[in-house]
Amino acid sequence: MLRGLSLCLSAQGKVEGLESLIVEMLAQETRAVERDPKNADAWLRRASAIAEWDQWARAAADGDRAFQLREGLAPGTLRELAGF
Repeated sequence: MLRGLSLCLSAQGKVEGLESLIVEMLAQETRAVERDPKNADAWLRRASAIAEWDQWARAAADGDRAFQLREGLAPGTLRELAGF
């Protein structure tokens, strides 16, 4: 349902409404990044969530930050990051 609402807002050019919806849906991931800005896993989770909303530039920025902080990530998370 939210994905459909997102597509409608985007098609109608209602960028402000779309941005509000995305911010609300990403609140948990954003709080994790704010709590620990050096946590690469948190950045990668938020990047993946942002990509689900087709916000590619924002997702790439978070993915890049996760890459910068990659030292100490579990091997499975490193594979996920490499595929991002």
